[in-house]
Order: sequence, then C-alpha cells, then structure tokens
Amino acid sequence: MSTSENIIFAADNNKNDQAFLEQAFQETHLPFKIDFSKTGEELLKKLEEHYAGTQSFPRMILLDLNMPKPIDGLDTLKRIKSHFLYKTIHVLVLSSEKSDKYIVEAYNLGANSFIVKPATLKEFQDFVNTLSKYWFELAALPINIP
Repeated sequence: MSTSENIIFAADNNKNDQAFLEQAFQETHLPFKIDFSKTGEELLKKLEEHYAGTQSFPRMILLDLNMPKPIDGLDTLKRIKSHFLYKTIHVLVLSSEKSDKYIVEAYNLGANSFIVKPATLKEFQDFVNTLSKYWFELAALPINIP
C-alpha cells in the first residue's frame, strides 16, 4: 500500500472555502490535485473507492470540523483513525472554532494537526504555503504504508 503523491482529499461543505483552497493550491503551483467532498459520508465513500481502484491513499486529508450530520467532522475523523487501512493517513482538521474542547477532542481522535480555518484568499495562500513547507518538505512522511 502506498500514498498517492499527487492527491489530497478535502472535506468541506462551504463552497467559498473550497474555491479559496483550490485557488491557493493553483497559485502556489503545487503538484497536487484537490478532491473535494461536501460531507463526511462522501469523503469516506471516496476513500473506499480510491483505495479499491488504486491500492493507494491520498497524500493527506484536509477535514472541516463543522460539516453537516449525520457524519460530522469529528465523527468522520473518528471513523478514519479507527479504520485499520486509513488510520495512517494524515488528517489535518480545519475549523473556524478555536475552542479548547474541539481542539482536545480532535487530537484525542487522532488528528495530526488542528488549524484555525483561514478566512480570506490571502490567508488560504499563506496556509497552503506553510502546509507545503512543513508537510511536504520538512516532515518525513511514509510513502509505503505497511
């Protein structure tokens, strides 16, 4: 099993945030395709289909905490991190909420990072640049997952 070097899954039901994130990735010329889901249920289905078709995982998942139920962001995170195949995928939780309650809960469920969601295109560009520098240049991440 391996990660797909060029794909990042993002789950966010806010169309403006999706557009800002996609534009920020395009403007930084990073070699990643962003595959958006609007719900946790849709993201989990895409994970299953992607793995079945490629025997690989997305490079990471950007997960909005505040998604509609029945499978909200925390429940989606819990399902990913408790799944024997998906638990090693890096999940970065994004939220406009900076409540200690949500931060602690996200980390307890296995989030690799909790990030206060950017609000403007410039902030999304800064976020993508920082994300790229840390996660794809500085951090050592496994390509092949046992």
